[in-house]
Amino acid sequence: MPFPEEKQSYTYADYLSWPEDVRAEIIEGSLYMKAAPSRIHQKISIELSRQIANYLVGKDCEVYPAPFHVVLNLDDENNREQESKNVVEPDISIICDSSLLDDTGCKGTLI
Repeated sequence: MPFPEEKQSYTYADYLSWPEDVRAEIIEGSLYMKAAPSRIHQKISIELSRQIANYLVGKDCEVYPAPFHVVLNLDDENNREQESKNVVEPDISIICDSSLLDDTGCKGTLI
């Protein structure tokens, strides 16, 4: 797996330029490489995802297990998507607003 080019600060635009097999998050512009999860972690994560998905049947929410990225801090009118310095990959994401989704992941959060 090739590593991303070393920089002082990373953005979502950088993240999109990396090969799909690079597992990383960007938090406040800092790059955090992620190791593959353990077998037990995956077993627990998929069971939780299944249980949550079953609960959400008939509701306007969807469950997305990792790998699935979420771009954060898009509520600031000056923060354009490509410039976001916060991209995370939660183990399980629950998205209840389909307008936040595109083919690459979730853009923003609602609380």
